[in-house]
Amino acid sequence: MHFADYLYSPDQLPQGYAETRAFAEDLWNAAAAGRDMKVDARRLPESQVFVSDVRYLMAAVQVPAGRPVFRWNEADGGRPASLAAWREQGGPNFQGLLTGCAYEVLLPDAYFAAWRQADRDTRPFALRAAVEYLKTLFNEPANRIRAVAAPYYEHWLEEWRIGFTLANSDEVVHGVTWPLLGHEDENADLGAEIEALLKSTGIGEVRMLDTRMPLEYCEDCGAPLFPNPDGENVHAELPEDMQGTPAQLH
Repeated sequence: MHFADYLYSPDQLPQGYAETRAFAEDLWNAAAAGRDMKVDARRLPESQVFVSDVRYLMAAVQVPAGRPVFRWNEADGGRPASLAAWREQGGPNFQGLLTGCAYEVLLPDAYFAAWRQADRDTRPFALRAAVEYLKTLFNEPANRIRAVAAPYYEHWLEEWRIGFTLANSDEVVHGVTWPLLGHEDENADLGAEIEALLKSTGIGEVRMLDTRMPLEYCEDCGAPLFPNPDGENVHAELPEDMQGTPAQLH
């Protein structure tokens, strides 16, 4: 097994099958030569900054024909046990790269399968990370934070958006999007899942709006707009006296 020596953000991954195949050939050629693939980060698109995001470790694996690639492909293997072993044995190797960060490692998988699963798993992680971020940023306990969640439509339901405020204010200071994935549609009970997850963080109030909110973005910066407690679409902004506060926890 040989790796690309870089942790890729989603917007730095090759897009589409042609670019993916070209990347795979470069990685395989390095692996066939018995070395990791050197990545020139200066040639990659600049990664966007989020409170929480996904990073991908890319690898080429060589196994004899007909043999399993992953541990859970073996007769006595299973995905839950493999994930537990990977987190125990592989997880600590990322501590030096992600100093000061909370992180979870997911199972290795084929390129597009891993991408889809990471998209799914990052949604609850982003909500929990948002609460921890606001607790640290404002030095407030979770019960002093409010969340307002609403479904957002264009022609049909596209995503849920969650706006966060402090308990004594209606100003939205942070927002998280929960996009629909795969076969999810408005018949999926995503609202209940989001509400339960938010309540599990210990925040003081979770307000679920049943209004069909329009899928709107800021005309100046393109950022998504989030629901406030009055059911209005607003920009998520820190108070003026905190505008220069770093957006990351590390």
